[in-house]
Amino acid sequence: MASPKYQANANSIEIKTANEIETLITATGTYGTVIQQVVIQANQDVTSGMIKFYIMIDIASETWQLIREVPVSEVISTNQYPAFSNIISFNDIVLPIEKKLGVSTVNSESFSITVFGLDVLDYV
Repeated sequence: MASPKYQANANSIEIKTANEIETLITATGTYGTVIQQVVIQANQDVTSGMIKFYIMIDIASETWQLIREVPVSEVISTNQYPAFSNIISFNDIVLPIEKKLGVSTVNSESFSITVFGLDVLDYV
């Protein structure tokens, strides 16, 4: 039985404009990209809100479909309490070739978002 050959793929972006979808990663590799996890890190104090993840289902019309929402709890960082952060597992969701994973915030607050995945290159 053939086994897939993988290559690591990761990307980081900063989001800070409310309700504006930013491309986090575009699937490459011969057979797409397996999304493993995403790290969300606030760059400032944050209020209660939501980080939303989307898949671009139509490249030509740039149509996005919401696939996941992650609640953000209010955090005012101090010497004792760090800024908001969260690690989200995507359970190895597969993005077909050239499809995009997008992300947005519902509040105009700054977050660094990092995605970790594997490009499926071939089967050996």
